[in-house]
Amino acid sequence: MMRLLKSEYQKLGKRKFTVVLLIALFAYSGYQIYQTYHATAASEIMAMTYETTDHQKVANGLAYYRYADEYLHQYAGPFNEDTIQKMKEDYQKIMKKYQRKNIDTEKMERIYGKDWESFLKGAATSKYMEEDVRKRMERMNIDGYGMDDKGNYFFNVFYKEDPVYMLYQRIYTGHSQYATSHELYGENAGQISSEIVDISVNQYLPRFLKGAGAEKELFENAMHSGEITNASSRIAKKYQEELQQGQLQYDSTVGNHLLLTNLNKIDFVSLLVIIIVLSDMFAQETHYKTDQILIPTKEGAKRLVIAKLLCGMSLAIGILFLQLCMIVLAAFIFVPLRSLDLTVFPQADAGYYEMIRFIFTYREVLVSTFFLTLIAAMAIGMVTMTISYFSKNRFATAILMLVFMILSFAINFRQDGWLAYLCSLFPSHMLEVNTFYSWMNGGFSPFIIFMDMMIPWKNIVCVLWIILMIILSVIIIQRYQKHFVKSH
Repeated sequence: MMRLLKSEYQKLGKRKFTVVLLIALFAYSGYQIYQTYHATAASEIMAMTYETTDHQKVANGLAYYRYADEYLHQYAGPFNEDTIQKMKEDYQKIMKKYQRKNIDTEKMERIYGKDWESFLKGAATSKYMEEDVRKRMERMNIDGYGMDDKGNYFFNVFYKEDPVYMLYQRIYTGHSQYATSHELYGENAGQISSEIVDISVNQYLPRFLKGAGAEKELFENAMHSGEITNASSRIAKKYQEELQQGQLQYDSTVGNHLLLTNLNKIDFVSLLVIIIVLSDMFAQETHYKTDQILIPTKEGAKRLVIAKLLCGMSLAIGILFLQLCMIVLAAFIFVPLRSLDLTVFPQADAGYYEMIRFIFTYREVLVSTFFLTLIAAMAIGMVTMTISYFSKNRFATAILMLVFMILSFAINFRQDGWLAYLCSLFPSHMLEVNTFYSWMNGGFSPFIIFMDMMIPWKNIVCVLWIILMIILSVIIIQRYQKHFVKSH
């Protein structure tokens, strides 16, 4: 068996196209991983070098994530009202001290021209038509602008305090934004003062920290149907109890969340590579009957087909497993991971990974991600090899699998009712692990209620694929043996 398995690996390794394809895939994955930690704004307007309260420069990208992680780590400990109050006080103190007062005239002239003040004031008071504004923006190479409900235009205004102000605004609230000319020259002129700071500190920050938005989302979704009501109500109740009893812990989740963001970047490209590599696993030898020359016995035919299946499955797993290892290694190199027992909670604008906040731990999500990713690799590999065996043509296999992939994107999670659950069965969507921890449009729930038990839908998906893979393997092995006997 080992000799046959080794022989199958050697056949794949001798194909230069396969080697080049795998190298290209891992290079693509490495680039995506790197971008998650190092991505910066493309335009001058959004690009910024931050500055700490100690007057240290912090470049946008990796330096920002590392600083944000260290800064938030100072609050590590029990997650309760005292922690929230301490963060509110610190944030408010910084916002008050570095309140926007001094316009950066040098940058304003560089972006909008020397007549920036008269232009912005005119745009905010209906002096210019849309065509005039658009032409000027194109000439100055400015990305965009805003417009209120009265047709007045407004633009970003840059202050000398922005590097400090926006750094801590982004760290504490998860977003940062420039002031606008509407706040200088519009009807609400003058409100960019302590009022806006107080709103940010006293309303947005506590809601962001305590996850009230996520809790509200749970109860709103609880009204869709009886099944979802039970699941979401139980989850929401669990969160409330843990928060009230002080069981939740707080720490920086910057590194943890960037890791999840990268894990979610393993996408259909990896599955396409698996399809291309494995499409020839059975097709050519079955077509030219070289397999019967190699193994002239019925038992030998069984060993050959098992070797092919094992080779294909292990290769599919290996491709995605190596990508997972690259992602985990990058996490240790760039931004440190904190406790995996923390509940999933995005902070400091670190990465993009949507799911219900404060409910699932990073450990649970990571284990599920690894498991679902490997099952998806095995599933796409098994389906590809099955079609390769029956079609006896690698091009037909590739085309049919491409149709299979397109179908998976045609049916997406935004569909209503049972279509949302059907979509989650496709391997390409199994890689989007965050969807198994989110309430989706159309009534998709992460849990199924059965006999008063909450069963994660992802577990059902994995079990269904394991059963299907076993059935397909048995069918191929039996047919391969019969095909050999009839041919002799």
